Formats: sequence, structure tokens, C-alpha cells
Amino acid sequence: MAETFKPGVIDNLVSAGAVGFKRFVKGDGFQCGAGARAYGVSMEAAAAAGEALSVMVTGIALVEAGASVTAGQEIESDANGKGIPLDTGKSNGVAGNSCSAGQDIRVVLR
Repeated sequence: MAETFKPGVIDNLVSAGAVGFKRFVKGDGFQCGAGARAYGVSMEAAAAAGEALSVMVTGIALVEAGASVTAGQEIESDANGKGIPLDTGKSNGVAGNSCSAGQDIRVVLR
């Protein structure tokens, strides 16, 4: 079954650089790096700085997994803005499903 999202608040940002689809994003429009606290999750890709970018700030977002994830784990950003199990970074939410790297995690955003 394909995972689905449930949007809460969607904000419109101007990207500060290239941002991938379903990636953690900071409030300044940059894609998150490793362990960074996210403002939200990109709902589209932005190829370059200055492009419009829709970001889900609250709700249940789909985030591309950068590693295997188990439902109930807290999720942080990897170096590419993908979701991975919380280690030493900031929690950006909780996984609603289990999946492998490259699949979608349903993340309850915090």
C-alpha cells in the first residue's frame, strides 16, 4: 500500500538552494543537513535558489528514508535532508510506519 500524507499547515518559502522532494527543510529555505532541526518537509523539488517552495510545517508528511526505519522511532535529518532514526541530531518527528532506505516514511511532524 502506498503511504499517504495528511497536511496541516503549508507554508510557502523561497528556496535558498536546491531542495529535493520529500526532504527536511529549514526555515531559511535551505535543505537540512545532518541532525538539523527542520522547519518542515518539502512538498515539491526546487532546482535552484529563488524558486517557490511549498513546505508542510504541521501534519503527517512523507519523507524519503535515508536508512531503514521502524514505526515509532524518532526521526532526524541525514546530510541530504532524508529521514533516518534519531541518533545525535534533533528530532523532527515520529515514524508512523517501518520502511527501508529510499522508501517513504510517514512522519508526524513536531
